[in-house]
Amino acid sequence: MTRHIPVADPGLQPERTALSWGRTALAMLVCSSVLLRWSSAYPGVIFTVIVLLALVAAVIIALNRRVYRHDALHLANERSAPNVAAVFAMTLAMCVLGGLGLYVVIVA
Repeated sequence: MTRHIPVADPGLQPERTALSWGRTALAMLVCSSVLLRWSSAYPGVIFTVIVLLALVAAVIIALNRRVYRHDALHLANERSAPNVAAVFAMTLAMCVLGGLGLYVVIVA
């Protein structure tokens, strides 16, 4: 059963944020599928990157609805706080993936 979220503006910030996280997850899945092209040249590193990208995208997709509902309810009750953990986790994931990409360029 879906519970209605009492939000005055249907295009409110939680919806835009949820859509941007969804686009981020989709971009990660596209990048992981494009990386299959280089899997024969750099099998170990590329498959690690593909798995990490797909895993981060799956986590984003799995948590997206719950986070949207949480943010919308808190905004409706005027008790919203920034989602620091998600931004930090995404930044850490991008730094790790960037480091792996740098490794492929410099070492391999």
